[in-house]
Amino acid sequence: MDEVARVAPPRKLLRGRDFDDVVLGIGIGAFCTICSDLICHTPGWREMVDAIKTTATVAFQAWTNVGMRELGCKQDRTALSGFVLPLDTWADLSLMLPLEKWPHPPPKGLAYFVGSLVDDPLNPPPPFCKHSYPARMLARQRRRMLHWVESNLHFLWPGIEGPGHAIRWEQFFDYRAYSPPTRRRFFAQYPRVNINPSDRYVLSVPGSVFKRMEAGKSGVDNLFLAGDWVRTGINAGCIEASVMAGRAAAAAIAGVDIAMPNANDFDDVSLPTALLPALDLLRKVATNAVAGTGEIEAFCVVQQRPRCELEKMLPDGLTLLEPPAPHSTIKTAHHGASSDAEGKTEKTPEIIPEPPHHVVLIFARQRNVRPGPLPFGGAHYLEIAQLIPDVIHKNAPSLQNVLFSYMPQLFVSSLAATLIGQNFYGFNKQVARIQDDNDSFSMRSSSGTIRTWFERDGVPGGIDSYLVIKQLRDKLDQPLVGVQPDGNFIYSMLKYGLGGAVVQPIKGKVALSSPFAHKAEEIELAPISKPPQKDDSWDSGSSRLGRSACPSTFRRGSRVRAQEIWRGPPASTARHCWAVSWYDADGREAWRH
Repeated sequence: MDEVARVAPPRKLLRGRDFDDVVLGIGIGAFCTICSDLICHTPGWREMVDAIKTTATVAFQAWTNVGMRELGCKQDRTALSGFVLPLDTWADLSLMLPLEKWPHPPPKGLAYFVGSLVDDPLNPPPPFCKHSYPARMLARQRRRMLHWVESNLHFLWPGIEGPGHAIRWEQFFDYRAYSPPTRRRFFAQYPRVNINPSDRYVLSVPGSVFKRMEAGKSGVDNLFLAGDWVRTGINAGCIEASVMAGRAAAAAIAGVDIAMPNANDFDDVSLPTALLPALDLLRKVATNAVAGTGEIEAFCVVQQRPRCELEKMLPDGLTLLEPPAPHSTIKTAHHGASSDAEGKTEKTPEIIPEPPHHVVLIFARQRNVRPGPLPFGGAHYLEIAQLIPDVIHKNAPSLQNVLFSYMPQLFVSSLAATLIGQNFYGFNKQVARIQDDNDSFSMRSSSGTIRTWFERDGVPGGIDSYLVIKQLRDKLDQPLVGVQPDGNFIYSMLKYGLGGAVVQPIKGKVALSSPFAHKAEEIELAPISKPPQKDDSWDSGSSRLGRSACPSTFRRGSRVRAQEIWRGPPASTARHCWAVSWYDADGREAWRH
């Protein structure tokens, strides 16, 4: 049977059915073959593959019947490079012998030799269909390595040289115990030629470090990277870099941080120790002037959720505002055909289901976040929050008429912002892996995942034409309530300065899972075709807005943008979707966050 006939037909694997996540751990030398689509369509992949260079290598692993000292080495565990090609690097790895299993008596020494095999541009490797090429290359390089051993090894191992500069082959270990010992013992060692694309050694050439991708930032939502070509704290071809990249990939998949000393070279702040002076300073600032400033650019999605689902997210002492009592409907039924039927009626109230409650998802880019007294600087991080408006206190008579907003979920990409939010403002902040790509966001954490895609779509208009936006502003203006570590409530205000808005339609999708939704779901957001009329409203009692979703962008400070999307009931098509931009006429605004 010919070889082509044995090839299985292609099989399409579907995410969610055949796999969930993909870890790419193959050597980067093979990417041009197996990742051609990514390289072609993703600029970051093209830049990485072009910048990171690899080389083929030759290697020779030798076992000896005597220790390295008896071969003339002055120290154990010697490591040396810059010797004669092709095996210009040598390391004494006799410490690995206890991990190997040999018949008695075992070898007493173990050495690794390796060197680069320079590519010949005039004689490139043949196509993969030439299956005899690896064996031919190994035979050719084995002859070169044997010549190297007989010509140069005695400079490193004086004890290996016999009379007439001949190699004392009896010093090489061979469990088959050829007698008398000859150069045939060379073939009992382990020579290797690393010419397969995935086996090529990764070089650290100038300009390549910044082109390496991080383990959790492949640009593909469920694709994670591992290998010594991934950007870590080493950025060199070695087992340590591979292990660090593998741990970083595991951390990105799980949405957690795995502690590794010097794990990266792109975030050189040691936490949390380095945060202690800053936390002490901010604690003093919070005591005397609890305001802060910054810029936020975010998309907001407004949904309606079952009240029972949201009540479970609230801490003890808080509850949702009761919706207005629905009007009862009286039904009159006539029985029989007699003339007095009109006097026989039955009045029963119509059962109306409990109305849902609004919840807001915020996907934000925070910039220059700093205490109010500081005139410049600040932190930059990504943030995804779930906000429940119209929350009231259960047993606080003085606050019964005050509406608050509560954030059951608040994920940020910064540990510093997490600690500050937890300790100063009682926010339920958690560290997560958050990535943004233009107007799209994706998040992974130990609690769950969320993915979004937003696109601006339509001509901007004036905010006065969109009464729903004004009602959204009422929700965003509600004070926030949080729970401190000691169990007490703490309150804060966010002042966005939303005057002078400009509105623009958008569209998009949001894929939710736990903890944002009871079960996984995907929401499609459609743009508005025209501005809403004056009778459109946010009111959950309105029959025209059974379900809503609203992606919105706004920025605290000098310039703010927002996109709003409203959707009709499940049985209807999407009603409204728009974007707003506004400029704060008051300049920098104070806020607590």
